[in-house]
Amino acid sequence: MAHYPETSEQIQQFLTITNTLHPLYTKLQPLTPEGREALLDGYRAWQQDDVLWLSGEQGWKAVPSETWKPIAHKQGVSLSGENCSFRYSNLCLSETSNDTLLMNMMIFSLLIVLFSIFGHSLYLKTKQRKERQFVLQLLTHELHTPITSLGLTVEMFRARYDEFPDETQSAVWRLISDFQRLSQLTENSKVYLSTEQSKPLLKQNAFLKEWLEHVCEKHKIGYQCELGEVELSLPYYWLTICLDNLIKNAKQHGQGVVLVNVTLADKLRVEVQDQGHFPSLLQRTLSRVTPNAPHTHDNMGIGLTIVEHLMKQANGRLIILRNPTRCILEIAYEHPTTD
Repeated sequence: MAHYPETSEQIQQFLTITNTLHPLYTKLQPLTPEGREALLDGYRAWQQDDVLWLSGEQGWKAVPSETWKPIAHKQGVSLSGENCSFRYSNLCLSETSNDTLLMNMMIFSLLIVLFSIFGHSLYLKTKQRKERQFVLQLLTHELHTPITSLGLTVEMFRARYDEFPDETQSAVWRLISDFQRLSQLTENSKVYLSTEQSKPLLKQNAFLKEWLEHVCEKHKIGYQCELGEVELSLPYYWLTICLDNLIKNAKQHGQGVVLVNVTLADKLRVEVQDQGHFPSLLQRTLSRVTPNAPHTHDNMGIGLTIVEHLMKQANGRLIILRNPTRCILEIAYEHPTTD
């Protein structure tokens, strides 16, 4: 055509679209060879990137995405997707489903229900805890008057103790002992149920070995304590409750000889050990939920829950080791100060 420009008009009709001299070459350049072949073969549409090419009686049209996407969205039709209701050329035609929106709504509704159930359960637990605490505070307060009256009676019996016969003296001694325990329980409960969370549990000064001997002698078990006469400041009342629970659990649920071992380093460690195997969390859970199974671990769970809670209140912790069973009370201590 460069050599014979006068024949260019006659030659142009024989040029292919891929020829750079073809008048439509520049306009059709964005279209791939596969797209051109598809439209030339009679297909009415071809999607090239975000441009939709249409072939009609008036020729080919390149429709940008800003034009065809809103129309397709309005008609509820998708031209690309994983699942095709109808495939034409390189188009994957499918109706836009509301399944995703429906699924999202279902998940959102389910989350709302779960959060509502969780919130309601948390509210009920908090309410029950406050009600129980109120009842305990009320009982502790109401017991103060009869305990005071009982104390006057005990003092009267104590003053005439030598006048009673031996059998009566034994009964009076038990009465005095029970009164002291009841009075101590009331005073310690006031501190425990105090609304001031930062208020620590009451501590007493006592020799560690004497306290340990008193508790172990009550349960008729042995103990190991290489310490001498060491006086420590500890919440002995609550520590006694914790140790009593661990010893009872070991005697009831454990095997072999029950032994208490005490060591003193940065913290005081009181270890209750036996030769049994402490049940795992799964075993304890199955024991509770299985209807026909003997609930042999139920009391253990309640006792350990009490011990764990009391140790946290005393700024300590409960450590449980298995095979063999070892339950350890670990708590910080202080040496008594002299004014």
